[in-house]
Amino acid sequence: MPRTKTRWVGINKHNKSTILRFADDNRLNGLLESSIENRTTFMVKLVRYLKSKRFEDATVDDLKEFFKNIDYNPLSQRILKINIKGFYKWLYGLEKDDPYPDVVRWIKFKSKRQLLKEKDVDAVKLRARTTSQ
Repeated sequence: MPRTKTRWVGINKHNKSTILRFADDNRLNGLLESSIENRTTFMVKLVRYLKSKRFEDATVDDLKEFFKNIDYNPLSQRILKINIKGFYKWLYGLEKDDPYPDVVRWIKFKSKRQLLKEKDVDAVKLRARTTSQ
């Protein structure tokens, strides 16, 4: 991990160890280092929100509050949701075709295509407003 030790300040040993094992497993599966860094950053954000709570003890309500308080653009929110769902699948030792654990099963996100269409519509609306003035 290219980040300094300050990244881990205030994170309990169990959660730090879990994040590092997740990163190592991603590395062994051939994920790009930049993707591993992004996933690690997302997990650190989540664990900071959970405070001293272990990932395994997070509830649906904890995660709903976390997502409510994240100020990301829609595409970044989508990536965050995908990564957290994948993390919890990994955490519980589930296979790709297994259903997601209950704590994250409720998480839904728009497809990339839907988000891009919405972005295009917003751009057209903005152009229409600025040219009509």
